[in-house]
Amino acid sequence: MTLEENRIQTKEIQDDDLLSFLNASYRDIEIVLVYTNSEQTQSFSAGIVSEIFDNEVIISHYLPNGKYDGYVVKQIVDIYKIETNSKYVKKIKILSEINNTKHDKLCRVKENGFLTLLTYAYETKKVVTIELIDSDNNDAVGFVEQINDKCCTISMLDDYGENDGVSIFNIDDISHLSCDGDDEFVLKQLNDTLYTNQSK
Repeated sequence: MTLEENRIQTKEIQDDDLLSFLNASYRDIEIVLVYTNSEQTQSFSAGIVSEIFDNEVIISHYLPNGKYDGYVVKQIVDIYKIETNSKYVKKIKILSEINNTKHDKLCRVKENGFLTLLTYAYETKKVVTIELIDSDNNDAVGFVEQINDKCCTISMLDDYGENDGVSIFNIDDISHLSCDGDDEFVLKQLNDTLYTNQSK
């Protein structure tokens, strides 16, 4: 076996171990820390694994104070570390129980994580933030206006919650998706207030 073949085999074994750990966390409904940014190794997402797909996971996300922070989709291939039962995890668990933090159950589960969360956002009129093709940018922020198995149309919002045009893209090009987190919720509040007042 060549060095490269050995490296690939080792990576596959590690991926299988991570996937088994994710499945166990999903089954036990326990809070985990999921690390996906290899350039900022102190960065992680804290939450409960809500759904697992072939290539993605949906995480019911928590803020550091244990309060609700919407949902995020992570690509399994990007996950290099999972942490559980640490002091930080225990802190989040205690605070979430104090705050009685609840997430909706994602009832309309589709064939992948991105489509599932976009469908939830469309049906509940939640704001989403989308990164495309690993750009490290917020390429589309707003309400899901239309969606099918291939494409998504977003009614865009600016930083002040005002309507800012329309964006359409292929779902296969999404590299990161968050929905109804703290920042998105603020934009929805601003948008609701702006356009409710204008209609009076």
